[in-house]
Amino acid sequence: MNSRSERNVGRIISTAIVALAVAFVAQQATAANYSWSNATTGTFNWTTGTNWSGSTVPVNGDTGTIFITNRAASYTVTFDPLTSQTFTSSTNNYALQVGGGSGSGTVTFSLAQGSLTLLNGGAGQQSNALHINNGGVFNLSGSGTLNTQGFYNANAWTYNQSGGVANLTTSGSANTQFRWGGTGTATVSGGTLNFIPSSQVPLTIGADGTSDNAFFIISGGTVNVSSFTPVQMSQRGTGTLRITSGVYSGSSNIQVGATGFSSTSGIGQTAALFDIQGGTVTNTGVLDVGQYVYVATSTARITQSGGSYTQSGNVNLGLYNSGSMTLSGGTFAFTGSTFQIGSGTVGQTVAGVLSGSTTAAAGVGVLTLSGGLFTGTNSGTTATINVGRTANDGANTGNLMSIAGGTATMNWVNVYRGGTFSVSSGSATVNRTLQISSTAGTGGGLGQVSGGFLSVTNSATTAALTIEKSGTFQVTGGSVTANVFTGTAAGATLLVQGGTMTVSGSSSSSQPITIGGGGGPANLALVGSSTSYNGTAFFSFTGGTAAGITIQNNGLLSSQGRLSVASPIVIQSGGTMSLTSAAGAITTGINDGQLSLDTASGSLDVQAGGAFSARSAVLQNGARLTVSGGQFTVTRVAGDGANELRFTGANTGFAVSSGTLSMTSTSSQATILRLGGNIVGATSGTLSGGAMNLSQFLLGDRGGTFAGDSAADAT
Repeated sequence: MNSRSERNVGRIISTAIVALAVAFVAQQATAANYSWSNATTGTFNWTTGTNWSGSTVPVNGDTGTIFITNRAASYTVTFDPLTSQTFTSSTNNYALQVGGGSGSGTVTFSLAQGSLTLLNGGAGQQSNALHINNGGVFNLSGSGTLNTQGFYNANAWTYNQSGGVANLTTSGSANTQFRWGGTGTATVSGGTLNFIPSSQVPLTIGADGTSDNAFFIISGGTVNVSSFTPVQMSQRGTGTLRITSGVYSGSSNIQVGATGFSSTSGIGQTAALFDIQGGTVTNTGVLDVGQYVYVATSTARITQSGGSYTQSGNVNLGLYNSGSMTLSGGTFAFTGSTFQIGSGTVGQTVAGVLSGSTTAAAGVGVLTLSGGLFTGTNSGTTATINVGRTANDGANTGNLMSIAGGTATMNWVNVYRGGTFSVSSGSATVNRTLQISSTAGTGGGLGQVSGGFLSVTNSATTAALTIEKSGTFQVTGGSVTANVFTGTAAGATLLVQGGTMTVSGSSSSSQPITIGGGGGPANLALVGSSTSYNGTAFFSFTGGTAAGITIQNNGLLSSQGRLSVASPIVIQSGGTMSLTSAAGAITTGINDGQLSLDTASGSLDVQAGGAFSARSAVLQNGARLTVSGGQFTVTRVAGDGANELRFTGANTGFAVSSGTLSMTSTSSQATILRLGGNIVGATSGTLSGGAMNLSQFLLGDRGGTFAGDSAADAT
């Protein structure tokens, strides 16, 4: 090669080196902003330089903001780098903004392959790395991976994820947020979305203002929410979390209706909704419905029509404003400690949440089951449903748990002041205790059964239906079954005005009981051992003269065990009292099928149109029987050892003024009416009207007198 050729080759090599050096410098990370300039309809690649202002493509490692905001046309930007790309926002700005510019077009960013990482380099509100604004759409699909420190959306925005992986993280900035406001929608139909911040950062749906109507829809894929990400609906406007399919797995608090602002500026009527239509939901954090909502007309609701929801954290319905849950299908399983329905206090100021004199409205909670399955149970059988306030706050009323269909199974249910537990259809089972109770002050909880089935039972036969202070339990239809019933607290009231209430174990009451009077058949059935009294078939009523058992029209009190009463029993027209036991069960002493009236507080009045029947009856120590109409019958059956109507002890006796007192037997042995017996004291019987049909009448050797009216009939 001659010298001239050598010099030319040298110049070519030098020129090539310089060009490569320039190209290399151009690809180095810089601190600059980038703007998409190709505002024509179509689909375009990220890596094509002519699509960008200055023909400069963002370079991996750049610091600044990438603006894809030109909305002069509708177009799609396809992220196509083959290597992972990382971009960091500058101070008080975003790393990537999609939408929000002038024009009316829709700007779509598509990430279907590769990895995009957006870091937060600022400290202000806009220092969230990813921002979708008006007219902006972010699509994640295929094998794409998105990592972003903060995700702030406003106005009419859209996020679609049908595949890939999105990791939402945080930086050290206190303003990093997952804030979804405006009228936008985030939809996950596939892939995996992870909320994994390193510090407490909520996801807020409906966060910017009173006109917000933001949606988070899960229709497939998997959403994982860490304990550092409370999910909040409707901070200042309307927010909805809807799950139709897929998996939601959370370990954080879910707050339906929540504002965390320090002033009321911009907070108006809100409507928060958590809607489960399908899929699988698990959450270990607390579920609050109606938390920190300070406009009385605001609503906070959970609705479930399908799918499966397991909630192992505690639940509050109606914390500082109204909160409701409606289950019409699917399964909701509460496995935590306390499910509180109605926990707010009227006029309560919440420190650190609202400034000045702003106060919260009453926290009223409503749980309605119209279909599906609701369970409130855990492995320790300690899961507790509280309806109403445990504190003495009489103004907080309207708290309700309503079983209007479907099936409910619970460990413990407490109904406090201002609370109602209602069964009108479907089936409800409480396997530990249903307590209708009250705290200090007037008024109490209310239990109502108008249809369906309520079972307070367990395999150990120890489940208890208890009416505490000023509580009322009312049965107007349907069926109630309890192992044990207790109504001994002051003001406890039992009303069986329709349907059937069956008690199978040892029970006691000292407060008024009314049976019948509701227009249809009403039965209080006391059942248990049918062979002998062993403590499982015993009902004790000790209310004194101020309380008693009243059996009204269409009312029936039936017992297969021993009924011991130290209060008045009144059987009115159309009322019936029947005590039965198996053949051969009646012996001397305490028996099944026996009525025991003890002390002067105990009395039985069978009025016109009423009916009483038993296998045995003992009145003693001042108890009185009055037959002023209707029918009183004691019957002996074959195999019984001893059947009698016995009056013993001072001032004990009977008076028949109308109707019939009958001692009958279906065996060869008589049924005895014994006046005077083992307790010393004068007893008496009078017949002034009506009739007495006796097979054997004994005047005891310890004092017994009988006076009959010649107009009456004693045989």
